[in-house]
Amino acid sequence: MKKYIVAVILTSLTIGCASQQTWIYHVNNYTSPNQKIDKSVVVLPLDDARDNFNSNKTGLGFIPLFPFGWMNYSGPEGSARHIFTGLWVNYNPKEDFSKALAQEITATNLFREAYFDYKKGNGDFIIKGKIINSDYKGKLYTYLLSCYGVYLWFVGCPAGSISNDLTVELTCIDAINDKLIFSKTYQADTYKKIGWIYSIPNDFKYPELLKQIYKDFTSDLRQRISTYALQNTKSQEATTSRQLGEINPVPAAIQGENRPQGLKEKLIELEELKAQGLISEEEYQAKRKQFIETY
Repeated sequence: MKKYIVAVILTSLTIGCASQQTWIYHVNNYTSPNQKIDKSVVVLPLDDARDNFNSNKTGLGFIPLFPFGWMNYSGPEGSARHIFTGLWVNYNPKEDFSKALAQEITATNLFREAYFDYKKGNGDFIIKGKIINSDYKGKLYTYLLSCYGVYLWFVGCPAGSISNDLTVELTCIDAINDKLIFSKTYQADTYKKIGWIYSIPNDFKYPELLKQIYKDFTSDLRQRISTYALQNTKSQEATTSRQLGEINPVPAAIQGENRPQGLKEKLIELEELKAQGLISEEEYQAKRKQFIETY
């Protein structure tokens, strides 16, 4: 009986030593573009699309012949206890993820400004999205021995294991024209760790997982914005040409005389896109060559 009581006390003390964790986010490193896009980006709070399911079955590990107890959380910030840590304080994924994204976009130096807000406001582009998954899974090993399994921890056997998953959907919208630029679901690599009482790992790795997702998103954002700007310019050119043709049609005999002027206008617009950082040097040279060959 004494040994059983000692085992229970050791288990309580070991699990009770779990420390609190708090949200701290560090942005990725980026190379600044040649030119900023003279537009603003507003990041709205993310919607929460996660399952509403938190299950703590760690107590089952202390039933004889059960190898372990477990935790499965779809909203892990709502629990005061995790396998290796206690309460996660100052952590609100809906806002913290959005604020971190605004910091990331600012760090890219791609736009005039990027900021977090609860409403669309006067932003030229809108970034919104939803948290699809932030699963936390953990096991506390008792090795079929109930509380006596704790003794194995002290001779080098693992005390438990955890995993973190994160999936986020992000959408970019042209606020001026109310057009979808792109929408994509991003999934970070699963974080897994085994822990010993002599080396307790951090089981709150969501800032690092989000950092990985935002690295991919900002890369996509840079490419999609450039492509969208070119497509938008072509559309505007087509509309303008059609309107001018309807108002003042040019006789077929002198259409050829106006072709150099059309080339000049296109080259000027191409220069402006390059100056604003909307297209790369390679895209600029390719389009310039295409225009010249066409005319």
